[in-house]
Amino acid sequence: MTNEHSTKRPSAVVVGGGIAGLVAAWSLSSTHEVVLIEATDRLGGKIATTTFRDRPLDLGADAFIIRNDAALNLCRELGLESELIEPASKSAAVYTRRELHPLPKGLIFGIPTDLFALKRSGVINLLGLLRALYDVVAPVPAITLDDFARMQRKEFDPTVGEIFHRRFGRALVNALIDPLVGGINASDVGVLSLYSSMPQIAEQIAGKKSIMRALRPRKGTTPTGGSIFRGLAGGMEALVIALERQLISRGVKIERETSVSTIERSGSHQFTVFSSTATYVVDRIVLATPAYVSAAIVDELSPALALELSAIPYAGVATVTMSFHEDDIAPFIARDLADLIEIDSEHPFVVSEHLLPGSGVLVARDRSSLITAASFTSTKWPRSHADHEVVIRSSLGHHHDERALALNDTELTNAVRRELTTMLGIHAEPLATVIQRWPASFPQYVSGHGARIERVDHLASDLGIDLVGAAYHGIGLPACIAHARQAVARSVRAEDSETKQDQ
Repeated sequence: MTNEHSTKRPSAVVVGGGIAGLVAAWSLSSTHEVVLIEATDRLGGKIATTTFRDRPLDLGADAFIIRNDAALNLCRELGLESELIEPASKSAAVYTRRELHPLPKGLIFGIPTDLFALKRSGVINLLGLLRALYDVVAPVPAITLDDFARMQRKEFDPTVGEIFHRRFGRALVNALIDPLVGGINASDVGVLSLYSSMPQIAEQIAGKKSIMRALRPRKGTTPTGGSIFRGLAGGMEALVIALERQLISRGVKIERETSVSTIERSGSHQFTVFSSTATYVVDRIVLATPAYVSAAIVDELSPALALELSAIPYAGVATVTMSFHEDDIAPFIARDLADLIEIDSEHPFVVSEHLLPGSGVLVARDRSSLITAASFTSTKWPRSHADHEVVIRSSLGHHHDERALALNDTELTNAVRRELTTMLGIHAEPLATVIQRWPASFPQYVSGHGARIERVDHLASDLGIDLVGAAYHGIGLPACIAHARQAVARSVRAEDSETKQDQ
């Protein structure tokens, strides 16, 4: 593969050792000689598991959704099926109007489908509820069929905020849709593209006068049983470890702490890759790095592609995980939360004075709050807490708000403690704290993202390189896995076609 060696097998370099890069390298390794290059000292990207109080704790993604089965199938292929676990709780609360409230039953990405459940939850006041009723009596659809066709053609790209503020009012959007949709994307619904971030929702509500009625499950179609999420018993990094073992067994060369500066064409079907440790002449290149890193790598080869990639904005986030002794949880807090959160009949909570029921609390955004969500890790993932302890993981930061990343560890810890005191009445000093910062880690699917990615895909295809990862066609693990596999499959087909033409 290097300029010092030759091989009969086609060769490939994959740049970036996050989940998309690992899957791309694994997919290519059955037909190519592969080198995987990672700039840091570890693989996995935002998938990271540490030991916290002698228990596994996920510092980044702690689960994946199974509606898209790409991640689930990958775990099965890697022999991890027996390690798959469900969260112990499916319910959650929201902190809004300076109070804890249950998430209303029937929410779809924070969008209500049951007005009575919305009223019972108390999430919004009477004026907010009356404003939300407009959706039921609206004379025209929120998205007409013509508008949806324009969205598909990338000619019209309204934001999540534009569509739902008009239909439900700001009170409901700020209390439910923004904490849920914005939290998933570390984004601001005022700039987040509806079609790029929620294409299925856009399709479901197109042409329908009422969004709530359009999203309401039909009788007989409501899913029953377990959670739509899965984690891994030893933490999500088990997926990374299993992929690394497979890569090594297939002879993939893994270069850590190695950067790629640029790539150049070498003939009609080959590229030269210049890294900090070696130079590789290869038949195929996959860039699985953040868009701004890929922009720097392709700048000399295609300034137009580099410009498009560098225009994709990113948000930085942080997580602060704290362990408290169970006696530090005020009994009334556990009881209040138990009253708020719907009990799952199949996996009922064992409500005690010290258990925080539910998977956690979402936080409606205001100018003062840093925490966007507080996950009750000790309830959600019982394997992550020691006896007589309660573990809470707070998430902070989103697009247009990176105040948390500017704080040092002491300042960040103190800020989180103050907000947990306000929300949950916890005054005690934590037994232990772990802080994880993820700067410039969440690509933002702002309005216009779909059209930009069409241009990116076209330019990359013309160059003969593949771009995979969260910046393009979905930020979740299943989307990244599926996209990496699809991109590699297209590349292999194109390579086979080129070989036949040359013959």
